[in-house]
Amino acid sequence: TEAFGLKSSEAIKPLGAAATDILFSEEYCKKARAKIDEKFPNASGKKIIFYLQEPRETLTRPNEDVFVDYLSMNEYLSRDYCLVYHWNRHSERMLPLENYMNEFMFNMYGEMSVDELMAAADIRIGDYREEIFTFASRGKPIFLYAPDHKTYFFKSDSYFNYEEIAPGPIFTDAVELTKAVADVENYDATRLQAFRDKYLTNCDGKVIER
Repeated sequence: TEAFGLKSSEAIKPLGAAATDILFSEEYCKKARAKIDEKFPNASGKKIIFYLQEPRETLTRPNEDVFVDYLSMNEYLSRDYCLVYHWNRHSERMLPLENYMNEFMFNMYGEMSVDELMAAADIRIGDYREEIFTFASRGKPIFLYAPDHKTYFFKSDSYFNYEEIAPGPIFTDAVELTKAVADVENYDATRLQAFRDKYLTNCDGKVIER
């Protein structure tokens, strides 16, 4: 209510976010996973990491440190995981990728929607995009790679304190992020659960029905 300048919480009904309903459909999630395997055969039998970050329109160099460390991820995660991302071709040109990494990574832009990729993913890596709210409704591990978060929010308007509400651990070192993803079995879901309890209590697959 405060963000909208309203004096009473009665003006807003907490019905939930309709966009999350589809992620509670087991059939939809299974179809999305099957579609990834069809588009990217190397993913078959492996867990899916969905990487989606906020576009950085000012980036011109391919080695900007806002990108995850694809080399270490390929080395430590490729046996059990595949990484899918959703970048337009202009953004993709900034990625410092080697040809052999095509067996570990695949750009789903134009192949699958963001909703489908969230439905199929086992792990989400992101930074500031609002889809993090939607994915959090699934209760699956979220890792935030945001080495520029202090300057990013200094330059932009944000109602939230990023460090306080983040639904997962925030990393500023790409190698440490890779290590944490590799150790996902010991993922501490405390922040994720607190985030869900505060923002997603009515996201249960029945929002549209309500």
